[in-house]
Amino acid sequence: MNEKQINKQNNISFWQAVKDTFKSKKDSKSSMFPWLQTGLVLVGFTAGVLVTTGVDIISRMITNESDTEEISEADKCREQGGRYDNENETCIMVTSDRGSPCSDNSECEGWCLADEDDTLGEEKMGYCSDDFNPNSCFKFIDGGIVNSICMD
Repeated sequence: MNEKQINKQNNISFWQAVKDTFKSKKDSKSSMFPWLQTGLVLVGFTAGVLVTTGVDIISRMITNESDTEEISEADKCREQGGRYDNENETCIMVTSDRGSPCSDNSECEGWCLADEDDTLGEEKMGYCSDDFNPNSCFKFIDGGIVNSICMD
């Protein structure tokens, strides 16, 4: 016999032995009713599963509480290169070309900004914004000309 046949024979023998233990034997003086014996096996099995599951759940709770630290939204924002606005609870991504000279919005990742004291309609050079989220009213350069816009 090869190893696979021996394993199959052993499995059959094992299960046959299990079945035989549930049969009522007239000769045996300590024989239990088959349904009572089956019930005791099921109760034992269920208790084992419950204990094992409870231990697993408790160990996972302990591991999760001590091993993991929650990263705040502000920290996540900073890791991505942004600036966290606590007041509005938002992440403001910073531009890589901030402060670079420009004459049009298309030359910047964000806005091509003008100085506050520049006159509307005046031809000027500006600078690229620090971020993508300007708020309130500001002046910007479009096609070399100073314009203004208000945003909330």
